[in-house]
Amino acid sequence: MATIADGRLVLRADGSTLADARPVFVGRRQEHLTNEVSVRLDVSRGVGGVAVRYDEQFRIELEAGRGTVVARASIGGLCQEWSHPFTGGHVDLHIASREPEGGAGLVSTSDVFHLAATIDGERVELARIDGRFLSSEVTESFTGRVIGVYAVEGDVAVESWLAEGNDE
Repeated sequence: MATIADGRLVLRADGSTLADARPVFVGRRQEHLTNEVSVRLDVSRGVGGVAVRYDEQFRIELEAGRGTVVARASIGGLCQEWSHPFTGGHVDLHIASREPEGGAGLVSTSDVFHLAATIDGERVELARIDGRFLSSEVTESFTGRVIGVYAVEGDVAVESWLAEGNDE
């Protein structure tokens, strides 16, 4: 469930996760070939984050709450996590879809996701994930990439959302 309170979007968890067919998730389709989304969340009363979700089995998440930021890649039933501690109830989370760096060997046909959080004024990159795993060639799904915020425990308030992208 989502409500507006004090000018913030507040997501109230219902026990579902992004692996469920109907999570507590508010998102929009990825519009550009490369983009970056930065959100400021108040997780003082819950656990939630920002994610790129193709479907229930294929998604990347950047989740905060209970003193930890967790970057998570769920690819067809396989899951890997990276974590970093943080203090306080407010955190800035960043998911950037960027072109791969040149000279990396084989030709890449996809983007690379960079998952980061701003902690104590410093941007900390937690993971880099190959974007091919969130494509129709791999997932066999029609949905496409949807980027959004979610809650898995308690209440999570979205204080800001900034999205930038381009097609070059």
